[in-house]
Amino acid sequence: MKKIIYSFFLLAFSIVAFAQTGGISISNTGSLPDSSAALDVNFSNKGVLFPRLTTAQRNSIANPAQSLMIFNTNTNCFETFILGSWQNIFCGCGGPPATPGNISGSSTACVSQSGVVYTISADSGATSYTWIVPSGAIVTAGQGTTSATITFGSVSGNVTVVANNSCGSSGPSNLSVTLNSAPGTPGTISGSTNISSGQSGIIYSISPVSGATSYTWTSPSGATITSGQGTDSVIVDFGNNQGNMSVTASNSCGTSDASSLAITFCSGTITYNSNGTYESGNIQSFNVPSCATQITIEAWGAQGGNTVAFSGGAGADIKGTFSVTGGELINILIGQQGKNGSTGHGNCGGGGGGTFVTRSNGNPMLVAGGGGGAGISGSAPDGGQLGTSGSSGKGSNGMAGGTGGNAAPNVCGGCGSTNGAGFYSNSQAYGGSYGTAALAYVNGGTGSTSVSGYNGGFGGAGAGAFGAGGGGGYSGGGSGNYTSGTDDSSGGGGGSYNAGTNTVNQAGSRTGNGQVIITW
Repeated sequence: MKKIIYSFFLLAFSIVAFAQTGGISISNTGSLPDSSAALDVNFSNKGVLFPRLTTAQRNSIANPAQSLMIFNTNTNCFETFILGSWQNIFCGCGGPPATPGNISGSSTACVSQSGVVYTISADSGATSYTWIVPSGAIVTAGQGTTSATITFGSVSGNVTVVANNSCGSSGPSNLSVTLNSAPGTPGTISGSTNISSGQSGIIYSISPVSGATSYTWTSPSGATITSGQGTDSVIVDFGNNQGNMSVTASNSCGTSDASSLAITFCSGTITYNSNGTYESGNIQSFNVPSCATQITIEAWGAQGGNTVAFSGGAGADIKGTFSVTGGELINILIGQQGKNGSTGHGNCGGGGGGTFVTRSNGNPMLVAGGGGGAGISGSAPDGGQLGTSGSSGKGSNGMAGGTGGNAAPNVCGGCGSTNGAGFYSNSQAYGGSYGTAALAYVNGGTGSTSVSGYNGGFGGAGAGAFGAGGGGGYSGGGSGNYTSGTDDSSGGGGGSYNAGTNTVNQAGSRTGNGQVIITW
């Protein structure tokens, strides 16, 4: 009953208000409606509640009027009927979007790298996306979308994205990104800096460079990196050019500056000449440089003594290449020219000394045979020979040369002249008082003396009363022997020996004293 009376009171009031203003005012204050309003709802603590219908209920309204309004409880939208259809006026907010899923993209990048793309899957509740990048980085494209393109600075950190709509923003989705730099310059290259031309198997290495994934080595022109390219250690075969070994370190972010090591060839030349008198000399030594692995030796035997009739036989030229070890000692004995004779049967030339090059253990490397001494008439003497056998002396009773390092014995005929000595065996003198025997290299290599004074060079034979001396060498040359009616009395040349490679040998090519030249 009270409700009916209260409603009637309000209705009566509203009618009064309408009568006074031309509009209806619904108010808890008794205010009149605004003059421009047909209905003025004026409450300080209440609102206007539109009809709340489901979509099905809305659709059951018969012939909805143009601009009819409802609130759709299915879509949470205010709707109005316009031009034959229901249209949204405003839809309520359903809350902020969900946190985006995992960010797709690289977790590593390079300092200052550009064009790096990161993406997420779209969220149906989101209207935009906000990408947040590490300090110094910038989003160059895609801000507000599901795909952002980033240029990095120099600071690592998180790439972050949040989803937005009118209700707010989601929680962040993060991807930690580590920035890498190109490797630093490699440190000092370890390896030989002084090598021989053509040397092979030389190792060069560096300490590993932090962050490097590969290394690039370069070598001097003509050299070949046989293994290890791409690693921190390589093996190199050299050609004929010096230059730099260089290496750079690389990773996906770039390549370092190069570290270099200057390579110079271990090279040099040294010459050894005779350092004694006719019949005695001193052993000289060559100390192989620490950088050398091979040397080339060229040895010349000495010429035999001259006479008025002939020049002494020229010494042999023997050349070869040898593998050596740094610090190894090489022993050298240089042959000296036999003493010259003059005129008369007793004045023939002494034999030329052989030149000997051996390792420190005494094994021969090169022996260049000396030439035979010149006689006073008949035939010219022989020069140093290429084979290991010495040649025979001249004259019908000339003495045979030695073979295999031996010196043939002298028998009567030269009467005081002797064969040359070999590498291993002494010569034999005839007649005792006519002269001494020449000594083998292993016994000192002393040349023989003769009573006539026309002595032999180191290992060479002295001239006798009627014949010239034989040359010294790997085996001795035979002595000459004067024969009545022929006067053919010249000596034979000493034999030679070559244990090297790349050999170049020439018989009878050296005049004067012998010589040795070593190159590396």
